[in-house]
Amino acid sequence: MKSFKDDFEKAVNLNKDFGYAYSNRALLKYTKLNDKTGGCEDLKKAAKLGDEDAKVHLKDGVCEDTPAHNHKQN
Repeated sequence: MKSFKDDFEKAVNLNKDFGYAYSNRALLKYTKLNDKTGGCEDLKKAAKLGDEDAKVHLKDGVCEDTPAHNHKQN
């Protein structure tokens, strides 16, 4: 998993506007690395950059139970 994360880190560092890389890094963090908060931060960034898959995941509510989401709601 670390090599996948490293690859996505490189992609994001090379192009800060690459929503697809943020989206894929988000899914890796969320599903495999047990980093729900980090995954949701990346997912939100990807959606902001126009990644349609990220928008769908957010619309489906995958980030509603993370500390970052709950903090913003209060």
